[in-house]
Amino acid sequence: MRHLRTLIGTALLLSMVLAARPALADRLELGNNMVELGLYLGAMFPPKQHQLWDETLVHQKLKDLSVDFGLRFSYLPLTWLGAEIEGGVMPTQTSGTDKSATMWTARGHLLFQLPYRFAPFVVGGAGWLGMVSSQDAIGNDVDFYPHWGLGA
Repeated sequence: MRHLRTLIGTALLLSMVLAARPALADRLELGNNMVELGLYLGAMFPPKQHQLWDETLVHQKLKDLSVDFGLRFSYLPLTWLGAEIEGGVMPTQTSGTDKSATMWTARGHLLFQLPYRFAPFVVGGAGWLGMVSSQDAIGNDVDFYPHWGLGA
């Protein structure tokens, strides 16, 4: 858990430093054929009855909270339409035995946004959500899933 607190603290400090600098978006103009590369950071709250485990092993609950971070790449041929791919990891532990486990995701989606500096958007697509851990934890598993989201 100490590593998780350190990682979250570092991410918060980095985000404050970046927010204090003049925004790069102030110097860029919106246009067609935009390419974006970025990082994302969030929180993962796994459900108690998750389905990411080797079914030949005993099901174990995961810790209530883990950090979620990853890399994203998008291409917007039009200012309001694009495609994006993401890959991320969510390091966690089993709640009963404190065994290490890592969730991962790889997904792609279409992106529709309002073409303004403050850009509300909707995404829809599909991807994979997986678990990697030792056999004495919960084993390995991968599930395919559709997804959608809203943001700004």
